[in-house]
Amino acid sequence: MVAFFNAKLTSGIDVMLDGTGFDSLLKDAAFVVTGEGKRDNQTLDGKAISGLTRHAKKFGVPVIAICGQIALGFDLEKSGLALATATSPENTPLLPSRNYKQELYDAAVKLFKNLLEKKS
Repeated sequence: MVAFFNAKLTSGIDVMLDGTGFDSLLKDAAFVVTGEGKRDNQTLDGKAISGLTRHAKKFGVPVIAICGQIALGFDLEKSGLALATATSPENTPLLPSRNYKQELYDAAVKLFKNLLEKKS
């Protein structure tokens, strides 16, 4: 497509965020909450969450993530996230979210408690 039609490569998340007017929502946002199956160093390059953090950074809006797992050695600071929490420990199988509603709830509560503590 690039060679024959003068098309340009654009990341999928940028197309979605631009198409939905996401940046205009960030102007009044206190923070962005997102989720991901597994946070690892691949997260820094190409996953949707990297696009979210890139856009939010332009407006100084912190991004927090609820993840199924967070890989050992994951660098939170390099990821652009303000906070992240996991619903299950590393090296445990990920189950469909409907199978562990309580864990998701507990992770969300923990995340928001951390956010409030960080703000004070």
